[in-house]
Amino acid sequence: MPVGVDYRDEMPTYTDSAELEAARVQSALASKPPPAAAPPSTEELVQPDPIVLYQRLFGGFDRVPIVVIASEELASRELDARASMLLALLDGRSSIQTILDIGIVNALDTLAGLAELLERGVIGWKDEVPGQAGEPSG
Repeated sequence: MPVGVDYRDEMPTYTDSAELEAARVQSALASKPPPAAAPPSTEELVQPDPIVLYQRLFGGFDRVPIVVIASEELASRELDARASMLLALLDGRSSIQTILDIGIVNALDTLAGLAELLERGVIGWKDEVPGQAGEPSG
């Protein structure tokens, strides 16, 4: 290689705009287009509000949750801290809405905790226990 020779002078470069555009188009056509994203499903477009789902599960937030098992049995249920905290709020007078308004735990965590307690049979509803909703107990 001779010293002082600029090889850029010897190599062809495309400075013609038509030739540059033709090279760009050819390059674009040679590469595969990215795969089209699948359109979102109807289920993805319409995601229900979790608060509404809990409201349906509980039959409304005006219901009053109560503990339906003996305190001795509570110890054997191995409840997490959230559930234990919620149990302290179940006084037999406070509705779900009242518990949500107290706001010790955020609303979704409170509702999830109540759903878990209900599923595990730890709580029920005051209006479903005989003698608790104005029914005669004798």
